[in-house]
Amino acid sequence: MLSIICGSLFIRTTLAANVSINSGAPIEYGQGFSQAVACSGGTALTVVPTSSFVNASGAGAYYFDSVRVSNIPVGCYGADFTINAYGTSDSTPLAIFNSTSTSAVVYNNAGSFQIGMGGTGATVSSGSGTFTVSFTTPVAATASIFKLVLQSGPHTRMCSEGGTCKLGDTGSGGGVVFILNSASGGSGGAYTYEAWTSDLSASIMNWNNVGGVLGTANAIGDGYANRLLFTGGAGAGCRNATYSSLSDWFLPSSGELTALRNYWGGTGKTNPPNMKDTGYGYWSSSENGTNNAVAIRWNDGMPYGDGYAGKTSPVNTGWARCIRRF
Repeated sequence: MLSIICGSLFIRTTLAANVSINSGAPIEYGQGFSQAVACSGGTALTVVPTSSFVNASGAGAYYFDSVRVSNIPVGCYGADFTINAYGTSDSTPLAIFNSTSTSAVVYNNAGSFQIGMGGTGATVSSGSGTFTVSFTTPVAATASIFKLVLQSGPHTRMCSEGGTCKLGDTGSGGGVVFILNSASGGSGGAYTYEAWTSDLSASIMNWNNVGGVLGTANAIGDGYANRLLFTGGAGAGCRNATYSSLSDWFLPSSGELTALRNYWGGTGKTNPPNMKDTGYGYWSSSENGTNNAVAIRWNDGMPYGDGYAGKTSPVNTGWARCIRRF
């Protein structure tokens, strides 16, 4: 009765259904079996799948929820391990986590294992020559799995490592990507933009810089140029900040801030983590004259107040979220 009220109950077990690895021989979850991969040469890796019992509204089932791989040799340094599960067809892998993800990729970074490409919804625990990849929300019932496949191959670089990026990826500075390959404004090239996942320190959230008119520098690409014109406040705060060991952050122009709001705060989208009351304005580095600067409200994307906020407004009328380009 308690599990029905709560909705879901997870119980880790080693006694679920059978599964076969490439040989087709059935094994039980929780039991180890040997598997060679391309990078391991003559060394057989030990693979142990596990499952959880999920009792959702009284209709329970076992789900494939993690894999432990051990006995991994030094020859596999730099490789990606890819794990797939199959039903009766070898041509179409099953979704195993995160609703639709069919591949769990683990990167062997010189013996330190970490989640690879497309790993949202999976976590990795790393040991010496071993890793366990676990699925936050497993979606493949063990009864539907007839075969697991473990492969190794060259590492595919993620966005944070200088690889191809998509919106929502973690950028090279640890922020969230919200603009892709934009050459707008006077930036002198096409850049991808990422934003902090937290606000600037409250003590320097005011705009400040009264009298330092920046004019109409408000396009995507202008925030980087604006950064050098600040003597204090949020603009100087972003420019002088270190986040994920990088120090090339800046206060976004109004165009960049609007793009961030439209990606992260638009209708039906999830507000960024640690976002303040959405009715407040977030500062841009763009201004209108000596005393006013653009601040965008997160709840509707409109400028704060009558179109501009006073540069000397109290701290709680303007917040700041720093960005960078790469």
